[in-house]
Amino acid sequence: MAVDTSFSALDGSAQAPAFSFLSAPTTGFFRDAQGNINIFVGGVRAASISAVGGLVSGSGPVAVTGAALAATVNAQSAIVTTETSLTTAAGATFTYVITNSAIKATSNVMVNVGRGTTTQGNLIVQSVTPSAGSVSVVVLNAHATLAMNGSAILQLLVA
Repeated sequence: MAVDTSFSALDGSAQAPAFSFLSAPTTGFFRDAQGNINIFVGGVRAASISAVGGLVSGSGPVAVTGAALAATVNAQSAIVTTETSLTTAAGATFTYVITNSAIKATSNVMVNVGRGTTTQGNLIVQSVTPSAGSVSVVVLNAHATLAMNGSAILQLLVA
């Protein structure tokens, strides 16, 4: 006599993993549309297992486009493209706020800045201030005479 011991579950999602914990419902495992097994901790992907690449630690950078000097991305690593209408005079700064559930007030958040659609200006990260659930990034256009007109790209890593 044969006994079937298989178990089947719904695929689940990042917000509601198929296998989760009562005390942490956004921590667990789920299967995505590509057939990968994703491991989420506190709603943020910690790793993914695929038939092609095996175990991939972390989520890799998640790309988002912001608006009105703000963006939301819940990932350890992200690439944020600012709005294309961003203008910053020579010697002036802009402050960009990134909402991210992976960030705590004690997080070490590393940010690099580069040009998106802008072709002028000299962009430098002046300060990075994490708080619970977000980070404020002050970017300086250090060029002596040219304004920055267009988008910038912020690369973010939360440790």
